[in-house]
Amino acid sequence: MSFRVLALLFLGVLLGACSLLQQKRGDALSPRLSLPLNEDSDISTKEVLRSLRWESLSDICDEDAYSYCSAEVDVGPDSLVKEYTLDFFDVDVELISYQGRVIEYEVSELQRPRTLDVSYFDAQTYTKYADQLLGRKLREPALDSLRLDPQTEHAPSLRAYYQLLGVGVRDEYGWICEYSTVGSPPAQRQATLTLVEYWQVELLRKVLHGPNLEGQVYAADALLYLNKADTLSLTEQSRQKIARLRQSRDTLRTCGNRGSYKIYPKPVREVLTDSTIARIPKDYQSLAETGYFDP
Repeated sequence: MSFRVLALLFLGVLLGACSLLQQKRGDALSPRLSLPLNEDSDISTKEVLRSLRWESLSDICDEDAYSYCSAEVDVGPDSLVKEYTLDFFDVDVELISYQGRVIEYEVSELQRPRTLDVSYFDAQTYTKYADQLLGRKLREPALDSLRLDPQTEHAPSLRAYYQLLGVGVRDEYGWICEYSTVGSPPAQRQATLTLVEYWQVELLRKVLHGPNLEGQVYAADALLYLNKADTLSLTEQSRQKIARLRQSRDTLRTCGNRGSYKIYPKPVREVLTDSTIARIPKDYQSLAETGYFDP
């Protein structure tokens, strides 16, 4: 059964729970779900919100009596996407929309003693969003050389690749940053781990020669790491690019000193020193041991 069908079935469960709650108030929500099941089509944001009865749920969440309920919509930092979040008692929904189509949504329902999770990601809609965002900075043929085919690329790798080009994430270089009481890898580090785990050497090379400075440094340390296992990972062109980065006075954004979350501007040549490069295998191994990726 496909992720799309599972997601739609799960949304039906969510609507059923909403309906029971509303029936107690004498104002039942419709549990009917009318989303397209065609695997070749994308999903309309309006249809999902209508099926969720977003407006009705927003009204419920605004009432003081429902303290375990919130429904919010925000415009993304790049002004191209909208982010919808619904926290309805034991059900959480997150949806990202681009030009009226769903890029992704995640549904999580706590059914003790376990949690049910369903996720959906539309690579084609995401690629359109990425192309428009990158088009703000690049012109053809530079933009065309960076494009990926969403119909042939591995979806998690495609997303990770575009994130390393700066799509939908903050540009910041680091290993572990304390965004909360517990540190975690920044988004672009997690994207790097995805490409390393799936051994996407060609995509890492494209990022290394791409327009995003933080992405270039992530790709450099990833290729240096993979080169320990496969000396073919580093081409002569890649070696020359890394050598230029090691001499570069350009500054990138680094997050913390593996401690408190702060952003520091730092010259690239101070990030790719002999000592930091020697420590790269150990740093990747540390992330593997803590479960962030499977080498």
